[in-house]
Amino acid sequence: AKHVPFPQIHDWNSIRIVLSRTGCYGMCPSYSVEILGDGTVLYDGGSFVAITGSHRASVSGDAVSAMVEAFRAADYFSLKDKYRWGATDLPTYTTSISIDGRTKEVVDYAGQQVGMPESVSKLEETIDRLSGVERWTKGNGETVPALTQEKFDFKSPKASAILANVARMGNADVVRDLVAAGVIVSTERVQAGFGRPASALENAALRGDFEMLR
Repeated sequence: AKHVPFPQIHDWNSIRIVLSRTGCYGMCPSYSVEILGDGTVLYDGGSFVAITGSHRASVSGDAVSAMVEAFRAADYFSLKDKYRWGATDLPTYTTSISIDGRTKEVVDYAGQQVGMPESVSKLEETIDRLSGVERWTKGNGETVPALTQEKFDFKSPKASAILANVARMGNADVVRDLVAAGVIVSTERVQAGFGRPASALENAALRGDFEMLR
């Protein structure tokens, strides 16, 4: 493939990085995350994630710089636009970066099976890690602080659905954080489409079994 030099950055505010992951015929997490040059992080959760819908957070300028360097290390502008294998039941991962109005996008559908460099998969993982997307996809110690910062209503039905999703994922620490933040424990199972029986942690959360949650 012809080498295409990585563009020089004249305006860091023009930076726009996007990673999207689609669902599959199983339980693949579906979501997208967008990182802007000023550190703004925009998340949109679909299915099989702890938190669905649109949410916002921020990262440091160093994190944005590190993501850009990951694109540079992958020789991103020299890559093909699409790497598609001949299967039909797998998730699609799409990355893109915009710099001073110049945009490059790469579609990864089991791309390593058809010659996609491993650096692209590593780039996808780097975007996940540096954007902090796990606070929404699985839940961690940043989940409740991030929701608090965006003035999320912890008394809402959506909050109860988040509690059920996090419990299904077995994350007891985040379940406790959500309960402590005031999430109302539903007396009925919240149907989130996870397609499997409720876990012990989920049942405890939905029963209001605070002794077990401790």
